[in-house]
Amino acid sequence: MNVVIPNGVSKLGESAFEGTMINEVVIPDSVTVIERRVFLDCINLQKVLLPNSLKVLDAYSLPPNIKEITIPKSVEKISHYTFHFCEELETLYLSKEAFNKIVSSIGGSWRGTPKLKNIYIDGNKLDYRDERALGFRISPISDMHREYIKGEEEKRKKWKRQGRCQNCGGEFNGLFTLKCKECGMRKNY
Repeated sequence: MNVVIPNGVSKLGESAFEGTMINEVVIPDSVTVIERRVFLDCINLQKVLLPNSLKVLDAYSLPPNIKEITIPKSVEKISHYTFHFCEELETLYLSKEAFNKIVSSIGGSWRGTPKLKNIYIDGNKLDYRDERALGFRISPISDMHREYIKGEEEKRKKWKRQGRCQNCGGEFNGLFTLKCKECGMRKNY
């Protein structure tokens, strides 16, 4: 079964195709959000071309049997579990900006992708010896990860000095228990 999502659709809702027997899907550039579990358990779906307009790629949103995927530069949010259950994924293409967003969201936890061997950032293949590199143990990824973590720590320190949420930089509200207006985290300092 082939699916063509009509142009003008902006979001693929939670579990939209979960467990269906689709073989192919065409996603228009109008789609900016792919919610949780959209292609979970779509075992016949082996290729997904994500639109260049995509901003959010949520948890468990990719099919389990894809072998390669390109994450568009436009992506602003990638969930911690986006790649979970992508056990056949071998190759990942993305920009440096998208890679940094993945590092921030999944922190090097690639347990759901045991076959991932090739990562291309802006067309350049990362050089590493085996899949353990994806745990940020070998130099190219380690260096990028350390650079990212250092920047994040500085940003969080600045937010704390400003009395803002260390998680997202948002402002706090509430009388007795201060909660961030943006992410809902409680003030812990």
